[in-house]
Amino acid sequence: MSPIIENLRNNVLPEDKDEARLVRIRSSMYTIENGVLYRKSYHGPLMRCVGPAEAEMIIEEVHRGSWALHSGYKTIASKIMRLGYFLPTLYHDVAKIVKRCKSFQRHAP
Repeated sequence: MSPIIENLRNNVLPEDKDEARLVRIRSSMYTIENGVLYRKSYHGPLMRCVGPAEAEMIIEEVHRGSWALHSGYKTIASKIMRLGYFLPTLYHDVAKIVKRCKSFQRHAP
């Protein structure tokens, strides 16, 4: 996310030509508002970009917390995006946590 933030704030691109092209294309899908990075969505409000630690807390809350959504990883990831959060590795991270939870449930007494 750092190259995208640098491009949006200071119009700075990486030196590598191919990487600069990717950053320029991807940057069009993001915006910075009040110092916070958001991803533009196709059908709804802006989605706030979160880091790995915050993403894990959000995933855990949706999966096990007050939302108690013990569903598949795609359903949980979609719910998180509808709540207005975005992480580039969201589907992968949710799948990992759901798999870990199911593994724990199988081995629990």
